[in-house]
Amino acid sequence: MSSKTFTLHCIFVLCLVSLSEEKLKKVKIGVILPMTGNHPWTIPQCGPAIEYAIDTIRKTPNFLRNYRIKVSYKDSQCSQVAAPHAAIDFYVEKAAHVFIGPACKYAVAPVARFSFKWRIPVITAGALVSAFKDKGEYKLLTRILGSYAKAGSFVMEILNHWHWKAVGMIFNDIVGDNSNAGKSNCFFTLEPIYKALASMHGKKPWHLNFDESKTTVADYESFLQTASRNARTNQRMRHILSSATVRM
Repeated sequence: MSSKTFTLHCIFVLCLVSLSEEKLKKVKIGVILPMTGNHPWTIPQCGPAIEYAIDTIRKTPNFLRNYRIKVSYKDSQCSQVAAPHAAIDFYVEKAAHVFIGPACKYAVAPVARFSFKWRIPVITAGALVSAFKDKGEYKLLTRILGSYAKAGSFVMEILNHWHWKAVGMIFNDIVGDNSNAGKSNCFFTLEPIYKALASMHGKKPWHLNFDESKTTVADYESFLQTASRNARTNQRMRHILSSATVRM
């Protein structure tokens, strides 16, 4: 084979490869998660699982044939500013048919609001706050884990089973000088329980919030003493006081 013939043969093969690649449809996945930080869903933690899932799809015969999956990553910084900026970049670059993430509650909220206008679904393992169930506001948001509301239903089942009606809540929250940081996970976890109790009994349950970064051992003792006066039925209190009197 002459060098000219060989060259033409290589060009023909390259053209065939190029044409075959053009026939492949692309599925573009935009991952918006924090790169660092104390979060259960950072890119170093979730990235290998995403790549494994894609590799499994590629190795599965007749599944998504003629499709090529491309994954791109952007750092959400778990921020309500950085996350929507990352989503906008994906949209402008036409680099995503679907978003995985964000997961942090304040980061996912603006992205999930915009996504309907862009026709880009959002799949997240976060967004556990009850407000995200509003499909009028978060139309293309899919949460793959149970929400805080589910945990609230579970706790209410326990309370109803044992006929417990006097319930108090003590929880860590971001208060005082740190209030600009938003509410804590403890707040959002107890929120559906609080609302369910208020609806059931027609009054707000007793609760006390504190900032664990500024709390001492003496403070916790005071919290428990306050709780004992507010989260027990009168009958239970009489029983405790009677028992204490007998021991004296």
